[in-house]
Amino acid sequence: MSILVAGGSGFIGFHLVKRLAELGECVIIFDSQPPPSLPKNLPGKTTWVKGDATQIVDILHALREYEVQDVYHLVALLANVCQEKPHLALKVNVETLVNFLEAARLLRLGRIIFASSVAVYGPNEPAPVKEDAPTNPASVYGATKVMGEFYGLHYCRSFGVDFRALRFTTLYGLENPAVRQVSAA
Repeated sequence: MSILVAGGSGFIGFHLVKRLAELGECVIIFDSQPPPSLPKNLPGKTTWVKGDATQIVDILHALREYEVQDVYHLVALLANVCQEKPHLALKVNVETLVNFLEAARLLRLGRIIFASSVAVYGPNEPAPVKEDAPTNPASVYGATKVMGEFYGLHYCRSFGVDFRALRFTTLYGLENPAVRQVSAA
């Protein structure tokens, strides 16, 4: 069995893939762009599969071929792109997740772990934000994350898909020179 990281060539994806491989996992990097170079001495195996997450056929093919059990969904446009191109934001940030949820339902996968965001809360929510604070996004990006969480809960309640969402705050870190900024589709 393997773990698939959708959007595994991005900043978060690169670090997640590296860590999973360090733990000895078999990791499938599902992305339209090739991943940055990983260290050669990782105990786990990594494989890049070129795929389009807006196409469920690409997803189903990768999940079956590599006997994927769990999926980390990191596919998303950044906030500024979402504001400029809301239709594309819906397609990339929401439709791709729904494709993975549907694939999980059909293939009876393990977990779908979704990268959500603190942007689901209102901008005036005092820190530290409690998980049960009301969602009130002030941006298209935040709205797509709320919508993704809603779909995940629906698939969990209606079809038994094991869905988890992580609401990241601001992310920063040392950039790997091999990681480059890539705009989605």
